[in-house]
Amino acid sequence: MSNHPFNPENLLTNALSAAGVHLDPRNVLDGLDWQDTGTIPRGMPHSIFQVVNHIIYWQDLFLSGLERKDIAGPQHAKDGWPGAIQPATLQEWEQVVEHYQTGLARAHEAVRSADPLHRVPARAETKRIDVLTTLALHTSYHVGQIVLIRRMLGAWPPPGGGHTW
Repeated sequence: MSNHPFNPENLLTNALSAAGVHLDPRNVLDGLDWQDTGTIPRGMPHSIFQVVNHIIYWQDLFLSGLERKDIAGPQHAKDGWPGAIQPATLQEWEQVVEHYQTGLARAHEAVRSADPLHRVPARAETKRIDVLTTLALHTSYHVGQIVLIRRMLGAWPPPGGGHTW
């Protein structure tokens, strides 16, 4: 990948990690009380649980588009927001966090695994870098929402630290 005029691998890895202005999406859920993840603070449209499920929905869709041809996006915007407002149990929350983390790991692997300028099976006119950039930016955007909700709940920063300005 280093033969390209810029290094897309670095760009995408930075957007999916704690590099530059980005928060590390792998740590943004650390230390949360699972019951707080279903709280919707006043003025916010979603709970953390909903935002995480939304990220997962799109992670799965984008990554599937890199791997195969037969994918279909949501018919309506609301379809991209699956699941309940809050987890029913700690186990459900832990499963969602595991799915989220697995998706992030798959995204990192997708960045490293093939030339970003190759076309994707799902859409012949689309390059891998287009899909991966959209995935990285979408994740970064919603990680910011999670931070805001955590701040509103008095649950930021996580135990490992995080930006506080």
